[in-house]
Amino acid sequence: MADLLDGANLTWTYYSSAYSSAGQDKGGSLWTAPNALQAICVPDANFQNCTGTEWKNHVVINPPQVLSDLGTNGGTCDLKNVSWVIPTGPNSDHPGGSSTGGPDWVASIVNALGESRCTDTINGQSFTYWQDTAVVITWDDWGGFYDHEPPAILATLVQGAQHILGPFGIDCDLRRWGLKLAERGGRNAKKQAVIATARKLAVLLHHLWVSGEVHEPLHNSRRLTVAAAA
Repeated sequence: MADLLDGANLTWTYYSSAYSSAGQDKGGSLWTAPNALQAICVPDANFQNCTGTEWKNHVVINPPQVLSDLGTNGGTCDLKNVSWVIPTGPNSDHPGGSSTGGPDWVASIVNALGESRCTDTINGQSFTYWQDTAVVITWDDWGGFYDHEPPAILATLVQGAQHILGPFGIDCDLRRWGLKLAERGGRNAKKQAVIATARKLAVLLHHLWVSGEVHEPLHNSRRLTVAAAA
């Protein structure tokens, strides 16, 4: 990726942390990917530190520097075209770390981006960092833990779907949709209808939460009736 960015004359920075606080970067941390690329790292004779020009120009062993590059607290507006921002161990969401450090760290970056007054000029037009930056949040592994208890919210959604499709469920778009699925027949039609309704209920609840809209139980049905009358 770094080679492709260099070839396209696009700037980039890899923010990461160090193993040691004694001043030597020791090639960054376990999560500092550029230290595995000899052309970027150019390790010293003892394979302890990276000495390459690419390393010095693009790798910052200080994750909070990204906040300064976003203009926070009077920092310089110096966000590159592409930035990798790797947290310190306590903020990594790994076991043993803080339960809030990871979410707080991510939020601090996104908030700084949204509140930044820094701008880029593209084709003669000025855009804030927030307007021309895409944020991609990823985790480096799949967790590796097994919880024998099903998520409580999942059970609640299924129970809600069972009530909606049951004899005491009120008439609503979601009920009509779920019952149509159940009417298709088949060996597991009713069970599949409950699961599908639970998923749709989750999507509906999230939409209402994000949008702030007031739920209309028969919104779709009313719209079809109006269209038919017209």
